[in-house]
Order: sequence, then C-alpha cells, then structure tokens
Amino acid sequence: MDHLSAGRATVAVGVGDPKDRGVAAFGEQTDLKTRAAMLDEGLDLLVGLLGGDRVTHQGAHYRADGVTLRPAPVQAPRVPVWVGGSTQAKAVLRRAARADGIVPYKLTDTDEWADLTPDEVHDLVAALPATRADGEPFDVAVGGRRRRPDERAERAYLAELAAAGATWWLEFIKAGDPESMRAAVARGPLR
Repeated sequence: MDHLSAGRATVAVGVGDPKDRGVAAFGEQTDLKTRAAMLDEGLDLLVGLLGGDRVTHQGAHYRADGVTLRPAPVQAPRVPVWVGGSTQAKAVLRRAARADGIVPYKLTDTDEWADLTPDEVHDLVAALPATRADGEPFDVAVGGRRRRPDERAERAYLAELAAAGATWWLEFIKAGDPESMRAAVARGPLR
C-alpha cells in the first residue's frame, strides 16, 4: 500500500473489540489481556518490519527469523504506525509513545459516541512525549463520526481541535449504497 499510494499509507493498530463477532468467528483470541499482550509484542515487530529492517524475534506470540519486508518502504524512516484505543485505557498512551501517532476515542463502556473535546485533546498531547523517536511530533488523529450538517460549526470544532494539538480529522463514512459513499468521499475534507 505504501508504494501504491506513493508514500501516503499509514498503518493503524489496536487491541480491537473482543465483542466483535468476527474475532471469535475466525478463531482469533478473545481474551482482552491476551490481545493486549499480543499487541504489545507485535508493535515493536511491526515497527521494525515497516522500516525495512531485517527482523529476528522470538516471543510468546510471534516469531520472525531474519525477515525483511520487500520492497523497502517509500516513506522514511518507515510507514507510520498509529495506535488506536480508548483514552480510558492508559496503555494506549504507552503504546502510542512507541509508534508515530494515536487515534484516540472514549466511552468504551457505552454504545454512545462522544467527541473528544479540545481540552481532552490538549491533555492527551501533553501526556505524549514531546517528539517521537525520529524527532517529529506525534500525529493525533481525532474523529470517527459523520460530519455535522452545519459546516461552520464543524469547521469551528476542527479549528479548536487543531489548536489543541490534533493533526488529523477522521470522518466516518457508513458502509452502504456505493453512490452515497462515493459522494461522501468526493465531497473531500473540510478546508
């Protein structure tokens, strides 16, 4: 994907939702602690592989014997890795500090969506190290819902998030009618 997108790909990882029926249906681990341990072990392995490094790893969940992904990535030092997760789980900050960015959300214990406030984004950014390992600032990708119908209100909210340290806004486009989905993509980002 890095080559097909001319260096615009990003990989997002997370523990996942163990309540997702697809997890168990495909024989994946459903125990949250085990999934977290797998993510912790796999994160360093993934970062090394996406950087084009030769990786040797013997762990509790994964093994790699001198593996190198080819072709080498377009992006340097590697394809960026963002860690997604609930801001209620402190581990998401620890994991994000080992990667390039964070895709935070909140309220994992309800079915309701709640936007992060600019103050919450500010606090999140303050909790991350000043820079990631390559000296660049962390990406903070906020969003995950449909765009508000009032574009002025949406622009004002996004400006507040950016001032608080957010670097990306992710808009949710519900799977469904292909024409509706294409229209949402063609509308493009708010500028």
